[in-house]
Amino acid sequence: MAFCSPSRDARRLNRSSGTDRRWQRAALQIARLALLAVIVWLIRDQHQWYRAQERGREGPVLRIEQVRPFYPAAERLGPWDPQTGGRAVLDDRGELLGYAVQTSPDCDRIIGYCGPTNTLIALDRQERIIGIAILDSEDTPEHVAAVRRDERFLRYFAGYRPKELRAMPRPDAVSGATLTSMAVAESVVRRLAGVRPSFRFPDPIQVEEVRRFLPKAARLVRDRRHPRLLRVLDAEGRWIGLAARTAPTTDDLIGYQGPIDTLLVLDTEARIVGIALRKTYETEKYVRYVVEDEYFMTFFNGRTLAQLARLDPKPKWKAPPARP
Repeated sequence: MAFCSPSRDARRLNRSSGTDRRWQRAALQIARLALLAVIVWLIRDQHQWYRAQERGREGPVLRIEQVRPFYPAAERLGPWDPQTGGRAVLDDRGELLGYAVQTSPDCDRIIGYCGPTNTLIALDRQERIIGIAILDSEDTPEHVAAVRRDERFLRYFAGYRPKELRAMPRPDAVSGATLTSMAVAESVVRRLAGVRPSFRFPDPIQVEEVRRFLPKAARLVRDRRHPRLLRVLDAEGRWIGLAARTAPTTDDLIGYQGPIDTLLVLDTEARIVGIALRKTYETEKYVRYVVEDEYFMTFFNGRTLAQLARLDPKPKWKAPPARP
């Protein structure tokens, strides 16, 4: 029978003890890192909470009676929620009923017919939309009144979660208040989903439109580096130019009566080949003046995007001297 020597047993014990100590040090290091991660997360979470309170206080004042149509048991408003940006709606026991979100001031740049609209978005505890209501508006009063009366339009958003709004189909416009209702819809999507759709100009560019300026155009594909640009390809798949449109970027630039969606076609050097008006809410007579003015419609041709960015849009015109 073989026996292990005492020295060999000691070496094994030392190795085992050394391994245990290394595992203990590793476990301690992991615990420290985990604790540090928790502290960082708590600091970040607290910072976001404070930011939400500051941003909330900068917006319009919200009163409890304004939210009760969506939350009949509402008794008071709590702090602003960092996730939704809305204010917590609480019952008499302090239980959460949902979140009340306002589109102002975040979406004040979205103009209807002549001004922005502040819309209340009521969310339930799972952040699904219960409904919307216009709180205040600088738009034309009769257009705002038409939207407020249209229950079908106001109920359209119910059931959507914020992320689902990105793929939401375009709602039907309110009759007689197209621009105002589309601005309200765009504000709801922009406020909750963080993207600006173009409900006023929903139709994408078609290759037939581009052929007017690039006759060999056969296909349009999204440019990977510039998502708002379309690459124009010929029948063999060769790149022959670019196409873009002004919507939704310029949807808030109102002429006399409404915005215009304009097609821009460029060559492979990013020089303008031609422009064309696609759809407009502008006065028909004024649109005709622009389209029939050959000088204006060809003024941008040959200019690069960089040159357009430096272009002064103001007319070089001076008023004549006053008559004596």
